[in-house]
Amino acid sequence: MKSRIIPIIKKEIIESRKDPYFLALAVILPLFLLFTFGYSFTLDVINVPTAVYDRDRTPASRDYISHFVDSSYFTLRYYLQDEKDINRLLDHGSVRVVLIIPENFSNRLAKKLKPQVQTLIDGSYPVTGRAIVNYIKAINATYSAKNPSYRNPPVEAESRVWFNPTLEMKNYVVSGLFVVILLAFPPLLTTLAVVREKENGSIQQIFVSPIKSYEYILGKMIPYVAITFLDLFMIIFFALYWFDLPLRGSFFLLLFTSAIYIFCTVGLGLLISTVTKSQLAAMLLVMAGAMLPSLYFSGFFFPVDKIPFLLQINAYLFPGKYFNDIARGIFLKGSGINDLFPDIICLSVYTALIFFLAWLNFKKKLS
Repeated sequence: MKSRIIPIIKKEIIESRKDPYFLALAVILPLFLLFTFGYSFTLDVINVPTAVYDRDRTPASRDYISHFVDSSYFTLRYYLQDEKDINRLLDHGSVRVVLIIPENFSNRLAKKLKPQVQTLIDGSYPVTGRAIVNYIKAINATYSAKNPSYRNPPVEAESRVWFNPTLEMKNYVVSGLFVVILLAFPPLLTTLAVVREKENGSIQQIFVSPIKSYEYILGKMIPYVAITFLDLFMIIFFALYWFDLPLRGSFFLLLFTSAIYIFCTVGLGLLISTVTKSQLAAMLLVMAGAMLPSLYFSGFFFPVDKIPFLLQINAYLFPGKYFNDIARGIFLKGSGINDLFPDIICLSVYTALIFFLAWLNFKKKLS
């Protein structure tokens, strides 16, 4: 088996070195995307998923909460009964902000004192975090207008931002670019390499040779996996040392999960190459099946819970959604394997399915 795979690997390396456009596509364009998006990307925010922990439970506290619920800025998802649920909801990304109302809220209002309402904000989405801070100030001002006897807003909000305390946009963008770059270029490079052989007819030599389908897949896959790992280390280097992106989680967990994702994206390219006969068709299919979904359905542009419900279901059909949660969780939240286990399992199953389908299609063609 080894003697049949190595020649395929050498052939891919030689052809790649002869093509300067290939090297530019493999190395320069990922860095171009990293710097372009890292410095120029912005977002808007509406309907922030919110949880409320009302320790006062009085008409006054409910009236205050209604100002959040009635606004277009916040959507009340959870009314908490236990303080322990706060960490779980924020860690899992179920909500972006938790509003905590103290026990003495109504009493302090009656005495014309300022109760301190606390808001815990998920800062892994900086635009959302900044907007939340401003929205809370605006709502407090509106609430104050109902009480003209107060010279100052009757409620003082104490806000604490989790995961991205400085609310820097680059932390959000760069941590998400891992998803886009690794899902955009590896499938394209792999697909073009196989389809190129179809166009020039050299793949017919493979069909009549004794090589097995899995050997051909491995021979084609290994060079592009190696190139993609090179891209990965370049992105990590610039993310950490140029953009000063914090890495709060395990570096080895990041490499492990990135490896799964890389095999997935390269396998996706192999699968696409089995159903296309021209490089143009292959490029269009990669754009429709990998590049565009990596941008719109992974959570890179905006959280998945911000898109329509039917499209949210569609997002789970693409691997970018799972790796986006993993990459941002490791970088910004310091998430461990227990927190990311469901996403890792889903990504692993997705990868296995992709390779199975690719192997099945090649096996039919070689048989």
